[in-house]
Amino acid sequence: VYRPAPRVALNGDFEEYLSRDEKKQRHEIRRKMRRAAESGRARFYVVPKDADIQPELEAFFHLMIQDPNKALFLRDVMRHQMSHTIRAAHEYGYLWLAFLEVDGVKAAASLNFDYNGKLWGYNSGVSRDHMELSPGWVLMGHVFQWCCENGRSEFDFMRGDEDYKYRLGGVNQYVMRVKLSK
Repeated sequence: VYRPAPRVALNGDFEEYLSRDEKKQRHEIRRKMRRAAESGRARFYVVPKDADIQPELEAFFHLMIQDPNKALFLRDVMRHQMSHTIRAAHEYGYLWLAFLEVDGVKAAASLNFDYNGKLWGYNSGVSRDHMELSPGWVLMGHVFQWCCENGRSEFDFMRGDEDYKYRLGGVNQYVMRVKLSK
């Protein structure tokens, strides 16, 4: 076993997804989404397939580097590689990029690949501003709701064992590493 790769099975019903989660977490997701909606300050949107991806990509990178660990990861070489991967995914229709705006400013982003009836989580970013609205949690609630409403059967975090993935209902699958020798 190389690394855990949590996945969340979805069946098309957001309320059913929430009901599987532990009561406290279910209540938290609903409360945070409701509070953001009632504030009138938050807006969720998915970048259209025909959008000019470059400004959206720059906004995504700006949010991503708000996390010091991701800032270290996103050096020039990695940024270049990710830019090419993201542009290719956009060109072929596999890119799924969503933002949560607060007061008209992008506060959280979720960059994924939409393939084979699933969303595959590639990376995310959250601004340290507007934390009172929990933009990362609110965004993920909207992402899962979108999946349920648009026929996606699963959200695959692809890898990593960060606590929030399990709090959102992730169940481990595993990335395996096999070494063959002669």
